[in-house]
Amino acid sequence: MVNMREFIPIFALLLIVSEVFSISPVFAEENVLKPTIILSVKTDQGYYSPGDLIRVRGTITNSENEPINATLQFSFQEMNKTISSGLKGKFLTTVPSSPTMPENLYKMDIVARSLGYLDKYLTIPVVIMSEPSSLAPERVIPDDFLHL
Repeated sequence: MVNMREFIPIFALLLIVSEVFSISPVFAEENVLKPTIILSVKTDQGYYSPGDLIRVRGTITNSENEPINATLQFSFQEMNKTISSGLKGKFLTTVPSSPTMPENLYKMDIVARSLGYLDKYLTIPVVIMSEPSSLAPERVIPDDFLHL
């Protein structure tokens, strides 16, 4: 059993030594709050056929709506792709869908990383079907997917 009368002087001495030598815990730097990335993403169509290219467009900004240059990693149907956004925080890329995987509702995982910011994780749904229902939207690529 620890005698409190012996513990208090040792604890006080440790506090004084740490103050004199400015000893700080190693984990202090990890606890500093970093700003968050805001990631806006959209795809060019409401659904895709097996083997289609999925066009993904988006912007990366900070909380003040200033553009951020970041690295983005896309994971979809056992495939990974990494790109960089432009200096204006915009990106446009294509992600292939598998011609052999079954029709289904899949998820595309996106991670945005930029020095000095917390990583941003985003998951978007992607519908793969070869014969759309009559309720499916028209498959026309919007003009805003043609240029950055």
